[in-house]
Amino acid sequence: MHGGPHILVVEDEPIVGAYVARLLQRRGYRVTTVGSASEALDALERTAGDVRLMLADTRLPGMSGAELIDEARRRWPQLRIVRLSGANEPPPGSEPYGESLGTVPFLEKPFEPGDLFRVVESALGGAPGGAAAD
Repeated sequence: MHGGPHILVVEDEPIVGAYVARLLQRRGYRVTTVGSASEALDALERTAGDVRLMLADTRLPGMSGAELIDEARRRWPQLRIVRLSGANEPPPGSEPYGESLGTVPFLEKPFEPGDLFRVVESALGGAPGGAAAD
């Protein structure tokens, strides 16, 4: 039951990335997990538009999550994005994230599975497994 929309999880904490991937796979999504912004860009290039949603941590090694989101929006404007972050983050629109991230849906860590599913389903515009059309 892993034929649903493809989601890219960008999380530098392997345990968190594996947890999110497992939850989403059980919900019927296809999931790719990477640990850095550069790996995320490589994965997006390789999938040639197959990824419908990127869940991106805002604190990543190397290129920040904000820079990743800006680059992904520029290169794949149809890609839907949700940013993930811990409780000690500045509010949207403040440094170091810039104004553009204020329009990106946000899920604060730690979160409950139901919160993850609601944000993902809202971003994809549909029911579990992304049944609704774009």
